[in-house]
Amino acid sequence: MTSICLLPLSACSNEPISTSIPEEVFTVRWLNYNGDVLEKDEGVPYGATPTYDGTTPKRESNLYKYTFNGWDPAISKVTSNIDYTATFLEEPLYVIPEPSHQSGFYSDSFELSFKNIDDFNVYYTLNYDVPSQTSTMYSEPILIKDKSLEENYFSLKENISSLDVFYPTVLLDKCTTLRVLYINKNDPSIFEYHTFTYFVNFNEKDGYDTLPIVSLSTEEKNLYDYETGIYVTGKIYDESPHEGYPETYPANYRQKGKEWERVSHLSYFNEDKQLEFEQEIGIRIHGDWSRAFAQKSFNLYARKEYDGNSKFKKAFFEGIKPHSLMLRAGGYRDTFYTKVRDTLAHDLSKDESFDVQLSKPG
Repeated sequence: MTSICLLPLSACSNEPISTSIPEEVFTVRWLNYNGDVLEKDEGVPYGATPTYDGTTPKRESNLYKYTFNGWDPAISKVTSNIDYTATFLEEPLYVIPEPSHQSGFYSDSFELSFKNIDDFNVYYTLNYDVPSQTSTMYSEPILIKDKSLEENYFSLKENISSLDVFYPTVLLDKCTTLRVLYINKNDPSIFEYHTFTYFVNFNEKDGYDTLPIVSLSTEEKNLYDYETGIYVTGKIYDESPHEGYPETYPANYRQKGKEWERVSHLSYFNEDKQLEFEQEIGIRIHGDWSRAFAQKSFNLYARKEYDGNSKFKKAFFEGIKPHSLMLRAGGYRDTFYTKVRDTLAHDLSKDESFDVQLSKPG
């Protein structure tokens, strides 16, 4: 914007007046795979092609050899502030065990086996717990079946709300989560965790045809432990006064901050039911009064302390890989109705001159 100043006649002259508009400049950051800043270039002019002048990015591992393979996104002329993240080619240093079936949707039950286990012991769990050397050791194929035929368990949990809770009287849809630990037989310091998620016979179930599926796998204690579980009324509820509205009664699930964040494995299946990405993340309960509902919303956090990634691996909105996401159950006023009222309001307002939340159904 150019401003004009009116001067008294005695101050005027016949000399030409020179005006200039400051050149638009931006900041370019060069990040390692885990979000560490390798280089920060400030004052990069509009239209310039940025260059990285630092040492070659590195990624260390005792299981893989990583070779630098360029930047994401591809380097282009600067038009705004931008982050470039180092990418790497991955080459195994050992032959890692591999399951016969990867995470996904299957029409029938199957027996899962592992190959390449000469150098590794394989330990596993089917109850969401992180496996250890005290867990079941793989010695024969594992039957993966339609878990929906089993009795409800988590949906019947008590003490998850200060309100009346409706408990299902029919069997609910369920997936099977296999969590494994590979430990090198000669060097126990070489190990790796993996989580596999299986949806069996879901081709005959309603509601899974056109939407992406988000699967969260976390240990039962992270949600339901009396003292530290984030989904229950818990110890805080029992030891606190109950005043005002029941939705606001103190409870475990009303606590906030990093102390009430729990590690979880996320598997994201796209609309075609293909596994698009998976990642270790942090989860917290989201909301205000809606925290008291049986079906709660979650905030999801990508952190390099969990798996080396400070952003989600998928660019969900407009090419942006976010640091955090929300799995919204509908909010206080819409959980039991359309679940999309707030999303619709943001979408209708996206062309206005204020910020809105981007979203997609799931």
